Amino acid sequence: MKRIFLSLLVAGLLIGFSSRVKAQDEMAIFVNESIEDAETVMNAYGSPLLRSLGTNFNTGWLNTADVKSFGQFDIRLVATASFAPDDEKFFVPADYGLDNPDESHIFTSEPTLPTIFGEMQDAQVTVQAQGPNDSELQVVGTYTIPTLEVGGAPMLMPQVDIGLMKGTELMVRGLPPVDMPTYNELDKLTTSYFAVGLKHDIKQWIPGLRLLPFSWSVYGAWSSAELTYDGPFLTAQDIVESTEGVDQVNYAPGEEQYQNDYDLQQMSFDTKGITIGTMISKRLPVITLFGGFEYNTSTTQLLFEGAYPYVNFDEEFEHLIDEMNIEADQGNFGITGGVRFKLLLLSLTASGNYVPEGYSSITLGVGLGNFK
Repeated sequence: MKRIFLSLLVAGLLIGFSSRVKAQDEMAIFVNESIEDAETVMNAYGSPLLRSLGTNFNTGWLNTADVKSFGQFDIRLVATASFAPDDEKFFVPADYGLDNPDESHIFTSEPTLPTIFGEMQDAQVTVQAQGPNDSELQVVGTYTIPTLEVGGAPMLMPQVDIGLMKGTELMVRGLPPVDMPTYNELDKLTTSYFAVGLKHDIKQWIPGLRLLPFSWSVYGAWSSAELTYDGPFLTAQDIVESTEGVDQVNYAPGEEQYQNDYDLQQMSFDTKGITIGTMISKRLPVITLFGGFEYNTSTTQLLFEGAYPYVNFDEEFEHLIDEMNIEADQGNFGITGGVRFKLLLLSLTASGNYVPEGYSSITLGVGLGNFK
């Protein structure tokens, strides 16, 4: 499981960063014969990552309230990292029905468990399997929950800003469908990202403000990203190597055929979001100071497809064939501000978006263009 989410982080980097982190296949702590229980704990554990990535796609759009004149442009690389709030670095198992060993295939006696961004605390979950003829559940393994031991997820995106008419500026982010190398040469990550936004000089429409020495604009943007990562993520041998009490691969009758399908495992990530905001800025020699308010919202889905092995009541391997799905929504209202340094055609930007009790973010950018 940890490798799957690290792979998703590599997807988030998009055009420059690469990860050399070696992580083990620990998806076994969540995969079991109950798809519903697996999705429940995966959602509680992994949704902060989805919200963080959804936030990254929808923030860091502006580095000034100035609107470019017709024909002026700016080409930038925007690096953004958003961070989970403290209350999303853990979850309460009882809130998800994971404290009842008589009803759930995954349970724990821990009062809290870490999410993927939580601190490592040797927290454990127990996985159970149903006996013959719907008899009582039996323990088939106990596993320690892995975490990334970081507070958020990074993202790097290209952006082009072009001045239009009537005090309006077009903003575009995008990356065509491309294959990216990931942890080994056989695994391929296909990414596609597109976002478009508009910034408008609102100060021009308010009498008495036109001549004041600052700029004021409003803006909005829409984004869509699709990432597809081909496996394998989890094999029966991975479970043997990470599970106490399971010493060898023994398939249940009729299940051995699926060992040839592990390479067909696939993870699909999809996010769509909207951003609106307002900003003022003051241009000085070399530097521009800017600040404002921003609201962004996104819906992010993570879908696992393929045949995934698990250990049954008789400690034999069976497979989940149906899809497993995680979905997370988020909405952030924050205060944004930063500084831009400009020398000739080159610009450097550092900014942040503070969201009380939400996903705050920091943004760094480097740009090249003929603009004010």
